[in-house]
Amino acid sequence: MLWFIIVLLAFITAAAIIRRQARAVHAVGPVRNWSIPKSWAIAEGRHEGKAVATRFNIALRPIAGREEFPDRLGIIAPIRTPNDRGFPNRAEVKQLDVIEELIEKRMSGANESLIAGVVTSNGMREFVLYTSNVEAATAKADAIAKEVTTHELQVIVRKDPEWRVYRTFAS
Repeated sequence: MLWFIIVLLAFITAAAIIRRQARAVHAVGPVRNWSIPKSWAIAEGRHEGKAVATRFNIALRPIAGREEFPDRLGIIAPIRTPNDRGFPNRAEVKQLDVIEELIEKRMSGANESLIAGVVTSNGMREFVLYTSNVEAATAKADAIAKEVTTHELQVIVRKDPEWRVYRTFAS
């Protein structure tokens, strides 16, 4: 019986190591060939006196601040009917989820832009991306803003080579 437990523990340990390796960022060669998994950390709290809910891809930690992604692009959706905490109701969450899926589909091809996180606070939701091609990313984000009819999306671009916003919320 003891040998069975030892073998079982060895198998479980090996499986955990393999899963960890499979989820690790593989950032070798051209950016378009990088393997970047998703591992979301969710948090709620207060930031600058306001209620905030965040979801950030902590799998990006090993590449945060790399020179390939010096620009931060935010796609901001003002919440139409925020509650007393500044958050959307369930029906609007579904609409925002559709917007997020569209952003994922249009922006993340060939790892040109990485969806780092989502911040909801003070009557708005911001989709936070880091990009290696700010001109192309801005054009794609502007096209998404024109396509979306449920919210008036705003697009902002800032230099953020240290990934300050990411590190603020994902550390």
